[in-house]
Amino acid sequence: TAALAMAAAAAAAAALPARALAAEAERLGCTAMAIDGGASTTGSAFSVENTDCNLCDFRLNFVPARDFREQDSRRDVFFNQPAYPRWVGYGRGDIYNPSEGQEMSVPIGSIPQVKHTYGYYESINPLMNDQGLGVGESSCGAMLQNRLPNSTDITGPVGIIDAMTMLQLALERCATARCAVELLGEMAETHGYIPYVGEPSKGFVDGRPVWADSGEAFTFADAKGEAWVFNVVGGIEGVVRSVWAARRVPKGHLAVVANEFTPMALPMKPNDEYLFAKDIRKAALAAKLWDGKEPLDFAQVFAPDPRQYGTGSPPVPLYSSLRRWRLFSLAAPSLNLKLEFDQRKLPFSVKGAGRAAEVHALVLPAWPRGGDTDHTSGRHEDDVGRLRRHRV
Repeated sequence: TAALAMAAAAAAAAALPARALAAEAERLGCTAMAIDGGASTTGSAFSVENTDCNLCDFRLNFVPARDFREQDSRRDVFFNQPAYPRWVGYGRGDIYNPSEGQEMSVPIGSIPQVKHTYGYYESINPLMNDQGLGVGESSCGAMLQNRLPNSTDITGPVGIIDAMTMLQLALERCATARCAVELLGEMAETHGYIPYVGEPSKGFVDGRPVWADSGEAFTFADAKGEAWVFNVVGGIEGVVRSVWAARRVPKGHLAVVANEFTPMALPMKPNDEYLFAKDIRKAALAAKLWDGKEPLDFAQVFAPDPRQYGTGSPPVPLYSSLRRWRLFSLAAPSLNLKLEFDQRKLPFSVKGAGRAAEVHALVLPAWPRGGDTDHTSGRHEDDVGRLRRHRV
């Protein structure tokens, strides 16, 4: 199942801290996949993720389903910590009960509560609920960044729903992938999205600020066989609190996100295949990120050019390109896809030829050996001679 695949990937990532500390440049990126049911031999949809984190709290927990009374009309939201303990409090599983010396987590706000929430498994990220909805996540570079309440270091709108909370809400309140993207779109616009603690790194491209790992791409797959990719970044004060867009994975296809937003050219109006913020074009124009010429492509407009930006180190475009190209090539070898330096030239998804569900098991070990893309060969060096190795 999607939950088992993600749990296995998380466990593998948890075993990496010593290597990651010794060779930071060799860390795995958070690769997420959304696989439509028509791409698997069983008809099952999959949402897959491997988590790149050497300090995260990977404890597995089940949050039980709950019913709420009318007086329980608010749901607290938190700025969740990735390191142990990621949250401290009661009502979400015994592992969170405070130990001696631990302080209770303090909410940064609250939102309306619903009458019933589904039960779900979670680790550092939520995984899958009791309705068969699975999730994945990959942090991406963004041109827009929100700020926490009472923060003045960023000029963007205030946000109170962080990435972890977004995924929690999706699994608490939704049974289908379509419900999840609609709900998170509403939450992003109403309450404002903020990234994980410590993830964003500020840089500049052509004098404009950019933030590595500030945006999020979530993948969703449900028991009906439908899969979606949901993108979200910060917003524009007075226009929209967060910009978001989502695309359904075409029938029989596999989509891969590898720490950069993937092609998503939007129609003029939302439809069965695309959903997005109603003021997304106003936001793009107000931020001077778009010239108004259609189509508006989310990855081209709201993300920095992966060939140009770096935060603390030179740009490494193949960091994303190699992973996407390799997984697409495994799922659909007959396409003979060309490895692109700019991953935005690769398709959003490929038709899986019935093999896509098996490809998720190859996320960790699937890099090629020999030839120009062998990450052990020493061929990939930056302009100061430092080795850049790329997992794919």
